[in-house]
Amino acid sequence: MQAAWAEDMVLAPLPPTAVRDRLLDGLRVTKASEAVVAAVGQMWLDGSASQSPEKTLELAVKSWAVMDAALKEALAYDDFTDPVALEKTQAAIVGAGTDSFRQANLRSYFGRAFAEQRLYDEALEQFKAVDVAQTIDPAATLFYKAAAAQSLLDIALAKQSLNALLKHTQAVPARYKTTAELMLAEVEDVEEKSLGEVARLMSDSERRLDLGRSGEQVQTVQERIIANLDELIKRIEAQGGGGAGAGNSNNPGDPSNPLQDSVVKGSTAPGEVDKKKFSKEGQWGNLPEKKQAEAKNLINRNYPSNYRQAVESYFKKLAGRPAAPGK
Repeated sequence: MQAAWAEDMVLAPLPPTAVRDRLLDGLRVTKASEAVVAAVGQMWLDGSASQSPEKTLELAVKSWAVMDAALKEALAYDDFTDPVALEKTQAAIVGAGTDSFRQANLRSYFGRAFAEQRLYDEALEQFKAVDVAQTIDPAATLFYKAAAAQSLLDIALAKQSLNALLKHTQAVPARYKTTAELMLAEVEDVEEKSLGEVARLMSDSERRLDLGRSGEQVQTVQERIIANLDELIKRIEAQGGGGAGAGNSNNPGDPSNPLQDSVVKGSTAPGEVDKKKFSKEGQWGNLPEKKQAEAKNLINRNYPSNYRQAVESYFKKLAGRPAAPGK
């Protein structure tokens, strides 16, 4: 995994012909049958020299699947919210053994697939193990790594990945570059323990519950929501009620859309959260009535109406949501 970026480091996508030659050389070294070598070679004949890095990576993965039954089985799945699909995918990655080039690109490929299905925990697990310098499509790898990190509230990793994409990567597609610049501006302005951060935590909690996950990870997120709301309430009370915007972030995000999927991280709130604030027998993340009233009063006094609507909507959704197994 790339831990730091030298100022002169520049990553570029691998040309399709270089990827093809590396794959074929690898097959010959492992003494693959002539039939397998011929089948893989045939896959790279039609238009591969001018294809995009995204398509080159996809073709490389399909080439490895020709000689790898476990990878071929993993590629048959298109819904990675299925635990069996995740298990098969992990088996295929492990099956790459010590081939670091193959491992890096399988992790990049499946990490992107996971991120596109909002499986950010699984995506980031793959991306953290990727040596970006060995990837066929470094721009996509860094973009989706940043997106997963931002969505999981890991602001430091999101910044690192976005800066690497914007400053150390060549041939970055316009869609990645433009979005990455917006993402970086957002994470640069994030203030810890603000209501903007609470809104992002709520978005992450809702995402997990939408995926049917209500185990320890979602409980941890919900505990942070309550802890941050408690902190905001105490801060306002200590200021004698405060004025408009007290305790607010410098840039809480677009007030018309405070619960975007793009979310960022502040530090975990200190202290212990009262576990009795959660019901583990059918309801999740409900503040006691007194705390809900305090939070609503705080929001009414100090924040735009959109935040009040977002918080109220969040707790209404959670109030009747049944518990489900998972993360």
